[in-house]
Amino acid sequence: LPSEDLSGNDRILEGRVDIGAYENIGPTTTLPIMDGTDFHVYPNPCSGLLVLECREESEHNDLVVRISNVRGEMVKEEKIDAVKKLIPVDISNQPDGIYVLILTSGQSVLFRQKIIKE
Repeated sequence: LPSEDLSGNDRILEGRVDIGAYENIGPTTTLPIMDGTDFHVYPNPCSGLLVLECREESEHNDLVVRISNVRGEMVKEEKIDAVKKLIPVDISNQPDGIYVLILTSGQSVLFRQKIIKE
């Protein structure tokens, strides 16, 4: 398996090999990406309602969830309560497709996940 995709981007992204129809397009932000093991999003694929799970108590109090479509257009931005362990994220008003969920704190990206809405 080549280490780079057809566009010259790393084929292995965040410890996973991209085997889907789309090659890795790299981060949609230039902010530094932190270790995202404290967060999990499910179900994925979803029908419109996602759950962002904070596995550990967050030391951040300025968390923001942003969801972008494949064209890079932000379709949702929401400040969230860092105290909650399970945070609902509703994208039911968006068409079926591929999205990117990014969780930030200040100028740091804490977590990034590709989302599929069916």
